[in-house]
Amino acid sequence: MNLPFYIARRYLFAEKSHNIINLISIISIVGVMACTMAMVIVLSAFNGIEALVGSLYSSFDSDLRITLKEGKTFDRTSVPKASLTGLKGVMHCTEVIEESVGLKYGNRQTIALIKGVESDFAQMSGMDSVIWEGEFLLEHQGYPYIVLGRGIQNELGIQIEYGQPPVSVYAIQRGKPLMQQGKGLKKQLEQAMHSEQIQVSGVFSINAELDTRYALVPIGFARKILNYGNSVSAIEIGLHPDANVEKIQSKVREIVGEHYDVKTRYEQNAIIFETTKTEKWITFMILSLILLIAAFNTIATLSMLLLDKKKDVNILMSLGLNRSMVRNIFFFEGILISLIGGLSGLLMGFLICGTQMIWGFVTLGGSLAEAYPIKMSAIDFLAVFSIVVTIGVLISWVPVRLLTRKQLSPTVA
Repeated sequence: MNLPFYIARRYLFAEKSHNIINLISIISIVGVMACTMAMVIVLSAFNGIEALVGSLYSSFDSDLRITLKEGKTFDRTSVPKASLTGLKGVMHCTEVIEESVGLKYGNRQTIALIKGVESDFAQMSGMDSVIWEGEFLLEHQGYPYIVLGRGIQNELGIQIEYGQPPVSVYAIQRGKPLMQQGKGLKKQLEQAMHSEQIQVSGVFSINAELDTRYALVPIGFARKILNYGNSVSAIEIGLHPDANVEKIQSKVREIVGEHYDVKTRYEQNAIIFETTKTEKWITFMILSLILLIAAFNTIATLSMLLLDKKKDVNILMSLGLNRSMVRNIFFFEGILISLIGGLSGLLMGFLICGTQMIWGFVTLGGSLAEAYPIKMSAIDFLAVFSIVVTIGVLISWVPVRLLTRKQLSPTVA
């Protein structure tokens, strides 16, 4: 066994002549342990939030979305859907129409973005998992239904119940010219405006942005009220869970050509996901600084231990130990404090996160997730352990060289 390491281990666990040294050693270990545990828990919590956001958006946004690079709509026959559905890994391919409309219910009204979808949108999206009230039903016995965001429901004051009045949808049809000379603007608006009534079947709740913007309707209803004809806003593609998204995205781009954008779910919501990741690693850096401050207790431990063991060290140097080996004794002492605290913190963090994942003691009231989401990652554990070791080395090596230079007797060296 390495002699300096062996002596350092004995010094760490052996009784000191002053109890205060034992106390400071314990405080050093506990400080590193607490910071390490906090880093594991916080990073796992951010992973859980990111996974929750991804799962929520997966209920609304498709795996791949095809839109026109320049322009708002395109002819649905310009994209070969048969070639897209024939790709390995593609399970759904649905046309989508999106347009702003006015919604009126009783004396209340608001502006919403209706999203007209085909019948297989329900199987592709999994909207059933985010239904807040009612059910996800877009068409029944030939009658269209509308599914509103929770924010729109609150603005209109709608209660989902049997026999409720329908919602009026107002939209300006394409191809209806406005502001013709000799006619009043009000009359022109009335001529260009088309209204339809539709029954509300359910309310979804995903996040504040989507809940206050979107309402889902059958694509036939959207095409009729907007007078879209063969035009669509986008084509959305649902993939098999095990499919390679990037590979299929590349093939879809080859099929549709350079005039179309093909974006993954991540790219559709890049700002949200990038913000979450940025917040996660900024928090990691802040906690690393806190860990560095907590690790300064190790310097106090090494300083007092060196004073306490100065006589023993001079004896060891008289027996043949050189200054470098003595430095290594106290260097290994600092490393052991960091490793014990770090490994204990990793274990405690793992146990707390695992407990939350299994039993969900910390709950989120009024949220789609009953318990606070936690997701542990081996990369995070490795990153935390690496920063603990790095700080342990820095906080031990530099002070030890300075302390031994001042405290060791030059006559013995």
